[in-house]
Amino acid sequence: MEDLNTTILATIEGAPKQVSENTARKWMHLLGFHPSTHKKGFYVDGHERVDVVQHRIIFLKYMETVERRMKDYSGDDRSKEIKPTLGIGEKEVVFVTHDECMCYANDGE
Repeated sequence: MEDLNTTILATIEGAPKQVSENTARKWMHLLGFHPSTHKKGFYVDGHERVDVVQHRIIFLKYMETVERRMKDYSGDDRSKEIKPTLGIGEKEVVFVTHDECMCYANDGE
């Protein structure tokens, strides 16, 4: 509340000098903010939503069309490189992926 009253409202011309906590709570609620708790380790990504399932089907069909233009690797340790056979004017496709580790790469101090 102190930041709201001393920093934010001070910069807005015509704003009141001070707002009560109750008023701030009411406005936060009207603007769509609601109190919630964050449970560490619990993640829901909506992978079963209809739009997500439809997009996944489209994505997989697309991947089937470009997979033949990607390198593959074989062998027990996946060290043998198999280059794609490209037609005239075709370019190799490189599939770049990441996982949640990328999201937390710079979270340290």
